[in-house]
Amino acid sequence: MAAVLYGALLGAAYGAISLVTNQDVITEPDVGPLLGPVMAASACALVFVSVLMSLRPSGGPLRLPWARSVMTAIVVYLLGPAVGAIIISFDRGDFFAGLFFFAVSVTGPFVVASAIVAIPVVLFTPLLASSSNRPR
Repeated sequence: MAAVLYGALLGAAYGAISLVTNQDVITEPDVGPLLGPVMAASACALVFVSVLMSLRPSGGPLRLPWARSVMTAIVVYLLGPAVGAIIISFDRGDFFAGLFFFAVSVTGPFVVASAIVAIPVVLFTPLLASSSNRPR
């Protein structure tokens, strides 16, 4: 459920940023309609794996995974543009087109937003998972 929440927050953040800045999420022409969803799906998959790893039972008091959430944000920040760069490199047959896409995307507000949104999702999921639903 945390990965679904992350995907919903990602879509909302992308929509709000696109509306405020009047920019497209993917500014590269002629790459097809699947580049953006594949980049977002790779970030969702990474957040899903990170959440699963942070839900391991520890046997002690509940501790929030600060380091894991920051590391997940850093990897999400780099993974999305890297996946896009690989797709563009294979699509165009030019390594430098992919490298240019990576350089442009990594400085964009959408990739930064996807990294920032990943932090609270990974950080607070163990807290939500430890809550009890039993009536008192």
